[in-house]
Amino acid sequence: MVGRDGAEQVASPYSTGGGGTVLEHRFGAVLLAHLLLGDPVPALGDEVTPVEVRFQDSHFSAVDDLIVVGNTADGAQRRLSIGVRRAPSFVTSDDSTADLLVSYLRVVTDHWDEASTGRWRLAVAVASPNPAVQQVRELAVIAHGQPDEESFRVAVEQAGRTSNAVRTRLTHLDALIAKAAASPKVRTETPDAELTWRVLHVLWLWELRLEGADESDRTAVVGRLRGIVPDSSVEGADALFEALGRLSQGYAPAAATVTESMLRRQLSGAAALDRSPSYPAAWRVLDALSETAENLVRFRLTGAGENLELERVEAGSALAAEARAVALQATALIVHGEPDAGKSALALRTAGQLRADGVAVTVLNLREIPATLVEFETLLGARLAVVLGASAIGTGRLLVVDGAESVLEGRARLLSDLARAAITAGLGVVAVTRTDGSGAARDVLMQAAESVERHGEVIENLVREHEVPRLTSVEITQLVEVFPQLQRWASDERAQWLLGRPGLVDMLLRAGPSVAAPQGVASEADLFAAVWGHLVRRGEMVVAGGPSPDARDQSLRALARRQLLPQENSAPPDSAALPSLRSDGLLAPLNATSAWNPSDRFASDLVRDMAMVRLLVTDGFDLLSAADAPRWALRAARVACQAQLLTTADVRRSLAHLRAVFDQIAVDHGERWSDVPWEAVLTLGTAGEILGRAWPELQKDRQAGLRTTIRLAMQRYASHDVGDPVVLAPLVELTFCREHDADSDDSSRASFDMSRAIRELVLAWLRGLVRAEVGVSIPIRQTVRDRILAAEPEHWDEFAVEALALLGPDLDGRAEAFLRGIADDGGARLDPVVENFWPVTGLARHQPDLLLVFAESYYIERYDSEAAKYGGFRSYPFDDGIRHHRARGGITERMAGWYHGPFWQLLKARTVPTLALINRMLDHAAAIRVGGHDSHVQIPEDELTGVDLDLPGVGVRHCVGDEHVWAWYRGSSVGPYPCMSALLAVERLADQLVAIAGIPMARVMQLLLRDCNNLAMPGLVVGFLVRHLEQAGDLLDPWMRDPDVWHLEFARVAGEGVLYVQGPDEPDLVGRSRRRSNLRDVAAELTIRATLSGDQNRLNELAATGEELIRRAEELVADSQGGADADRMLTSVRGWAATFSPENFHPESDESGNLIVQYQHPEPLATRMQPEAEMFDRAGQALRLQNTYARSADRVASVDTLLADIALARSLGDDPPSPALNRLDPIAAVAAAAAVAHARGRIQVPVDDLRWATDALIEAIAEPSRAEYVASSFYSVGADRSAATGLPALLAVASDDVDLDRQAIIGALDRCTTNHFDEVRIAFALAVERVWDAPCDADQQSSPCRHQVVLNVVRAGLQDCRLGDWDPTTGVLGRPRLDGPYEQTLPEVETERLYLTSLIPPLIAAGSASLSNSCAADQADGLAEVLLDAHARAADHWAREGYENRHSRQSARVIVALALRGNTEPLKAHVQRFAANGRALHDFLHDLTVLFTYDDDLRPALLDIWSVVMETALDAIGDGTELRTDHHWGDYALGALLPAPEIDMSDTDIDATLDRAREGWLHPDSLAGLVDRWIGIARQEPKALDALAKLGKCAPLDWQRGRGLDLAERLVDDNYGVIANKCWYVTDWLKTLHSRDEMLPAHIARWRRLVDGLAAAGDHRAATLQLIEE
Repeated sequence: MVGRDGAEQVASPYSTGGGGTVLEHRFGAVLLAHLLLGDPVPALGDEVTPVEVRFQDSHFSAVDDLIVVGNTADGAQRRLSIGVRRAPSFVTSDDSTADLLVSYLRVVTDHWDEASTGRWRLAVAVASPNPAVQQVRELAVIAHGQPDEESFRVAVEQAGRTSNAVRTRLTHLDALIAKAAASPKVRTETPDAELTWRVLHVLWLWELRLEGADESDRTAVVGRLRGIVPDSSVEGADALFEALGRLSQGYAPAAATVTESMLRRQLSGAAALDRSPSYPAAWRVLDALSETAENLVRFRLTGAGENLELERVEAGSALAAEARAVALQATALIVHGEPDAGKSALALRTAGQLRADGVAVTVLNLREIPATLVEFETLLGARLAVVLGASAIGTGRLLVVDGAESVLEGRARLLSDLARAAITAGLGVVAVTRTDGSGAARDVLMQAAESVERHGEVIENLVREHEVPRLTSVEITQLVEVFPQLQRWASDERAQWLLGRPGLVDMLLRAGPSVAAPQGVASEADLFAAVWGHLVRRGEMVVAGGPSPDARDQSLRALARRQLLPQENSAPPDSAALPSLRSDGLLAPLNATSAWNPSDRFASDLVRDMAMVRLLVTDGFDLLSAADAPRWALRAARVACQAQLLTTADVRRSLAHLRAVFDQIAVDHGERWSDVPWEAVLTLGTAGEILGRAWPELQKDRQAGLRTTIRLAMQRYASHDVGDPVVLAPLVELTFCREHDADSDDSSRASFDMSRAIRELVLAWLRGLVRAEVGVSIPIRQTVRDRILAAEPEHWDEFAVEALALLGPDLDGRAEAFLRGIADDGGARLDPVVENFWPVTGLARHQPDLLLVFAESYYIERYDSEAAKYGGFRSYPFDDGIRHHRARGGITERMAGWYHGPFWQLLKARTVPTLALINRMLDHAAAIRVGGHDSHVQIPEDELTGVDLDLPGVGVRHCVGDEHVWAWYRGSSVGPYPCMSALLAVERLADQLVAIAGIPMARVMQLLLRDCNNLAMPGLVVGFLVRHLEQAGDLLDPWMRDPDVWHLEFARVAGEGVLYVQGPDEPDLVGRSRRRSNLRDVAAELTIRATLSGDQNRLNELAATGEELIRRAEELVADSQGGADADRMLTSVRGWAATFSPENFHPESDESGNLIVQYQHPEPLATRMQPEAEMFDRAGQALRLQNTYARSADRVASVDTLLADIALARSLGDDPPSPALNRLDPIAAVAAAAAVAHARGRIQVPVDDLRWATDALIEAIAEPSRAEYVASSFYSVGADRSAATGLPALLAVASDDVDLDRQAIIGALDRCTTNHFDEVRIAFALAVERVWDAPCDADQQSSPCRHQVVLNVVRAGLQDCRLGDWDPTTGVLGRPRLDGPYEQTLPEVETERLYLTSLIPPLIAAGSASLSNSCAADQADGLAEVLLDAHARAADHWAREGYENRHSRQSARVIVALALRGNTEPLKAHVQRFAANGRALHDFLHDLTVLFTYDDDLRPALLDIWSVVMETALDAIGDGTELRTDHHWGDYALGALLPAPEIDMSDTDIDATLDRAREGWLHPDSLAGLVDRWIGIARQEPKALDALAKLGKCAPLDWQRGRGLDLAERLVDDNYGVIANKCWYVTDWLKTLHSRDEMLPAHIARWRRLVDGLAAAGDHRAATLQLIEE
């Protein structure tokens, strides 16, 4: 960084923030304190409450240093505009005060109506004491009480009223006002004397005591702030004021408008602050609601005289970490889990812990607050956003909303309003919901979070999700120890699954110790029945004077029926039973919230579900149909099915009956209901037995039942392909482990789809066992192992490889031998083991040494001579010597990360051996990088490129690599991603070893370097030490003595901030801000720190480091050939070493008054470095010109500095800068920009400069083309590209008035149209449109008109448009010359001989000419007609052959332009020719939609163009039979027929592009008839459904939910199997459409049919959508 006078400012991080702080900033802090306290502001009025403070807001007030806005009791606003000056003198000669008064006069002239009525006041704040100000204040006090200027002056002159000094001050003030009124900024005819009175009439003078010996104003404010800091301490109040000062300093340059909510949001994490005293009534309401929310949650389990509160440390810590991140970022977190998983208790307990840690937490229950925002705000007595904005702050702010699943019951809008208000105010939101409500809650929170303006802040995850797990086996054991009566329920693994849910356990304990477990394995229905019998019916006991068991039973069933059928006039609950049900915790207690929740409510969803189960068992499943089958009743229906299956003697018959019942419900209410009986079977305690009995049923209809059961298991009981081991185990045993009878459908079972489904099931189950940390042998797992090995799998069988790696304790010698065999065979097939998280986790837990073997075998690819014969070793992805990561997460997946591969898990399990492995990987990869890929050529290590480093604690080693290897740990250079992942894991480990384990940094450094022979690990170590600079002591010194390390670090820093393959660093990473610090910055910080602390010993050490650095550099120079480069290097090193000398640092004050320490080169070093500095400056200027003027392909750039930059470019031509840039690229860019700007009339460029531009561009195009690069190369900033754009502009402006060398320009044009590079030809073709628009110049020239000349040049570009025969010497097809006239010769060229790329530039140029009014238009029209026909033929052929056409969009634009001028024949001809060519048709239609997406001017014509396109295509395609035979592109073409916005792959803001395009897109109904025809041929095509989804998003939501869903259903045509899992956009579209409040019943029914159909066909994303309603 360079400061004033060229001084190098390396010390910006060391700003002291001390004595130069300006008065304005401290006064701003005082005003901000008033804002927090709600205290009146002097001069604003004691009856006014301040609501905002504005800093430097000249748009709001001419007096703009500080502005305070407040509200009066009657709701009006008053503003106080304050000018801050340290010591204004208010004398006639004081020009600065006159300038200040200009802004005051603008207020009292332009806004006198507001000022005169007291709605706008003025103030001057000055440092105290100030006699002149005190005299002006006396005048202002008099003016306040006088109605006009005359009365004021009479009062001033009144005897004894004022002193002579005061009257003299008025004379000075009059003169100053007169001087200010003469300013052109003041527009008034008001007399100067009147202006003086006006200013004084509304002026208040404020003397500030904020600095120097008298800081009493600060002291007073700190005293008042004690009232709103949590501990009322002076220290806390003082820290708060300092924080306000820092914010004030930043607000001024940003012209910020600060409200209390914004201020509290920005103080969060920086200071602790109680709730605002302005809203006491609201706080009482929120406290009561918070108490109610917490009282509804049971934290302790009680039973048989014992009680227990499970700490759930691991689950709580994980949740706390997520919640803390949300609290800091003001984002949202969905906390979900199974019903009764204890999520509310865990979330509220965690909230309490966070509160104790300083996070400000507010807790609400969504069910316990008024149902609408209006009602809630009425209760609060203020706007919700304002109240939350005024809430307490600490180390974060959090709003916890329990009961969020009530969004399914109509409270989605309320949750949205809560979340939006909270996030706007800076609070994070934690919504606690059952899993079945998490989808809906997530949608609501996402919409709310996205609607909040972030002011440029980019946050990756606005809404996160966290699942609360069941109780662990350890926690269940603890339960059983405290409550022995649970032992009977814990005897089976499946029953333990039930005990893993604290809510169920609580019910069971409350039912009493006599509750007996069922015979055999328990199910949820068993537990419900036991609780119902003992807790609800009280074991059939009747309490004296209390209700009977039947009355209690009937009451709960009646309430369940009322909730299921709210419109039914059914029997009410027994009023006598309700009090006892409340006292037993089965109904919610009556409390304050009963005012807006008047009816009796179940105490929890668990009680509701139990009552619903009882109702369905007693009254039948017909109730579901009568109630329109609400999805929230699915759980109760499943448990009711369990109850029936458990009580029947004939399971098969009962299951068949249930299937028939629910199939009938599904007919009217969605296929999801058909799943219920099978889901009930899966979750039974006796699932294995019942599935075995039902095997014949499962096999019917080509195994439809089995397919459904496996699908449900994977959709409902597996997340991210990790299954619930309890639920999946019976299915695994049945489908994979058992031998079935010969009469089973062997052929079907062996089918590919079923085999794949079973394998996926087995893997999900095995992964689930790893996640559950099942560390004992399991018979089923052993059987799985044996069956896999018995099949003698091949090494390439990924299922077998991963499954065997997942065996955990059951991985025996045979399985190990199989896996080791793959390792011995080169390891290439081990990616399912080392690249998958769960196999890695299992092996790291049970056999880490084996995992080390597998990792080394897979990642380090050894040279294979056999593979090399066939190019295998030299081909991607093996060209780094390291096998790559296995892509799994799609295009959004990070290419590297500490969590990729096995490295992090291994480092935790086997630290030292894993570090050795990683160093071996790095050694190998570095050697391959610098030594080439032919690893069979053994190059001695010391001959490989690298650096000899003295590694601390290790010794001198030759570390192989280059600057890329050094920076691998940053993910910002070129190298193998697994090495980067490994280094990221090592860096994470190093941080934890220091921070958590407390290991000394020196020991950590030695540990990392012990086995190192590469530059990657030292690069990481240096970065690690820099980040931990405060702890590093002198550990960096050895590294800073080596010039090579300095060079490597400079190279690394140059790559910072561009791209990181692992993504950005974590916000809380230690030393994150130093990532961009080079060693010069580090040396400066160390030197300044030692200087400030007076540590002379440290300064001596640093000086010795600098001296050693120079000595080593001199040794390097002595060993080299010397010369200018060596001298420059040595000079640079001396400059680096100078940063170790404190005398080279000098303190200065910046414009804000802060003390900045700046570095300056000592003499004579500064003199020696001056030439190099100037060279770098010129190179930087050249680069700036290139970046500014070559950024746009058409060379249109800002003209603000163009003329000055022309002069600079001309000087660069005379004295070229560093050879790092192509000399002509920046010069030609400026020349082209000048020509284009002049031709467009944007600026008048002097003729002399245009002549220079002409010469520069001719020189640029005359340079020989670099034929070593292929013709299709892209280099948009190239000088030849600039010439091709600029020369036509120069020809267009050449005239008698602009005397340019016309012939020279014309002579250069041929080189544009016949250029080696396609990009140059295209640039010229686009640029010549300017020539066609220029007037004919035949009368000015003896040669032909410029139009004719250019058209002939365009024709010349066709001479190589024909392909010849294969040339064995060049390895390409020849390009024999084609002569004209092209109107005759081009049609005769065979289609397969046409070179499409050479046709497009002439087509573009001829097309624009034919549309012009030039004299060449008619000739161009004939040429364009021939070119269009050739283009259609060539494009059709190229598409069939799979050739790439990079410039197709440009030719499409020509065709559209012709159509808009009335010539639609080329458009129709292209569509007709492509009708039977799927790829050609798709590409053409895609090009058209991209054009309309990005061209705002073109978009209004979309309907006109697409009507022609679609009708022509549909006529040509007919019934689509021929197009459908194209299995690769036919479906894409059918989808592309429906126009929807499409993005360009280079777009950096896709969302903004799509939003803009959708606003002006055609309405789908404008193509209604054509869409109906299209559906006839596009049925059952996934791409067509995607196209409808994309087009639908351009229409209003009402259309999408109505007509859009209808069209979607017609497209699916009831064949969901061909659609499921094959669409990219449909499920996302369906998700955006869902709204219980806004969709009509018919829309919801159609939405459910689509979602259920897709889910039933196996679409996992659709199954997730189902959860929105369940």
